[in-house]
Amino acid sequence: MGFRNIGIAACGGVAREFRVMRSETSKCMAPSGGRGPDGIMIAAHDVYDRQAGTWHNAAPLPLPRDLFAVVAADRRIRVIGGQHGSPVQRSGQHDVYDPAAGQWSAAAPLPTSRSGVAGLLHTLTAAIGIVS
Repeated sequence: MGFRNIGIAACGGVAREFRVMRSETSKCMAPSGGRGPDGIMIAAHDVYDRQAGTWHNAAPLPLPRDLFAVVAADRRIRVIGGQHGSPVQRSGQHDVYDPAAGQWSAAAPLPTSRSGVAGLLHTLTAAIGIVS
């Protein structure tokens, strides 16, 4: 099972800030994080089943945050950097989600904490963003 980046409407019509990865099966992964209505950070990670037309919760992000990069590589989803708490609380955290195991693991962190991060995959993963 591999992943590819998709647009909003292709995964249940629910906006996930383009942080949506569609697998070769009938599932869409959306590690979206962000803030709840009360302004508190959340660790949301949703999965959309295209065949059933329903969303369900998956393992939450290990660190609630937003403004992070999401990259799909090697049949896993990588969430890199981001902001947790106030705008000056940037993260260098690098988490990897394995959909087959349904769990997150830690990977090598960024050398400097960053938020507003964009991810890129070619032969390596790059994270570019605001440095704390």
